[in-house]
Amino acid sequence: MSQLDNLVTQDKKINLFNVDMTTNTFEIKEEYSVYRFVSPWLALNENNYEKFKLLEKTKRREFLEKILVAGVLSALKGLGVRVGFQVSAQISKFKSIQTEAHKNKFIGFYCEFALNVTLPKFLGLGKSVSKGFGVVERIK
Repeated sequence: MSQLDNLVTQDKKINLFNVDMTTNTFEIKEEYSVYRFVSPWLALNENNYEKFKLLEKTKRREFLEKILVAGVLSALKGLGVRVGFQVSAQISKFKSIQTEAHKNKFIGFYCEFALNVTLPKFLGLGKSVSKGFGVVERIK
């Protein structure tokens, strides 16, 4: 981290003059919480994108909810966390946006959603989380 002198986002390069790091602990609880994506969520791989396009608009939300649950479980597994209950998601709002990652175009989503599980602050979900996509923020 001592070599970190800038951050590169989709739109700009930000020079850093100092970096303050903190560590946080979190506890996974079966608790209703509301979140939103603060950066586009790249939820769809090539196969899922084709399926998504063919769905009726009324079925798209449910399709994304299933992908969201799978992404949450995958991220928690990557952190070494197993949940002892069924995770569920309800997307209340979503908006698609065309975005670019790795010089490829993707459909990203800004969503507001509820989960029955608490997540760590600023967890990344979906594709290209290391590039800043899919960052989650708790709002309730």
